[in-house]
Amino acid sequence: MSQLVWKKSRGSVRKIVGMDIVLSPARETLRTLGNDLPLELVYASIGERLPFDEATFDGIVANLVLPYVADFEGKTGMEALKETLREMFRVLKPAGQLVWSTPKPNVRFEWVFLASIPDMINPMPYIRQRDLTRIIQGLRILRHAREIQAKGRKGIYTFLSTDEADGLLNGLGFVSSTWRKAFTKQVLVNRALKPKVIESQRTHG
Repeated sequence: MSQLVWKKSRGSVRKIVGMDIVLSPARETLRTLGNDLPLELVYASIGERLPFDEATFDGIVANLVLPYVADFEGKTGMEALKETLREMFRVLKPAGQLVWSTPKPNVRFEWVFLASIPDMINPMPYIRQRDLTRIIQGLRILRHAREIQAKGRKGIYTFLSTDEADGLLNGLGFVSSTWRKAFTKQVLVNRALKPKVIESQRTHG
């Protein structure tokens, strides 16, 4: 995602901070990318208060990660997701944007797998990359995806409709929420903004 943000920014982004609880794979990937990517890797968990000051970032990208926060400092389910989004709001600058994605309620990742079959049986990647495990990998991913679906139905993970998510975002202060669909319409992609002027500032400032 950091590489994609950098590419689409056409060099206008001065610095990207990548955050994870396991940094070794990211460091290895970074070494293969060379020195062009202005990426700083930081050890942190989105299930805890973030180690950043208020109004630190112009934007946050969270690709299929926020709904999987099963516990935020003792809070679970919807409350865990709410606290995670509250932290996103806190560390964003005024007018900063949050872009994040979430499986839709009653997600069916089987449709994503079926849509991937033409790519999996395409012989050219097998020939070029000498990788004979693509179909096996696809089946493993499908099995893992079905486990995710089951946890979503049980409320371990929090998959919301656009209306439910908008209510949560608006309650935290986000504005201008917009939605798109991806992964054969099984994943919802949201962009929401932190207002330029926070309501308390407008009232007391």
